[in-house]
Amino acid sequence: MSVSEDARYLAYGLSSSGSDWVTIKVMHVEDKTVEPDTLSWVKFSSINWTHDNKGFFYCRYPAPKEGENIDAGTETNTNLYHELYYHFLGTDQSEDILCWRDSENPKFMFRGSVTDDGKVSLYV
Repeated sequence: MSVSEDARYLAYGLSSSGSDWVTIKVMHVEDKTVEPDTLSWVKFSSINWTHDNKGFFYCRYPAPKEGENIDAGTETNTNLYHELYYHFLGTDQSEDILCWRDSENPKFMFRGSVTDDGKVSLYV
């Protein structure tokens, strides 16, 4: 869960039945309306708003290919290719910007963070 710098929006994660998989949603704080933003395939991620309040960084895994069996986060398989994305508020997840993926180390996990001066740092 993370509040935008101007405190107008709250980005939060929902999971079902104890799953590690999270769907990120965004709420307009003042009137408690849920925005249409829906971000899927999120796992082991923080949510970090940029100082301009236009969006946030989050991590996710690639969506499974059609026909692949995906359990509800209760599987014990290793997830591969954790990716760092930037989401512009009010846009579809398909428009999110891929900021980092380490193809040479598919088991590595990342975290993006916005520093006090508004710059972005990456943790591996």
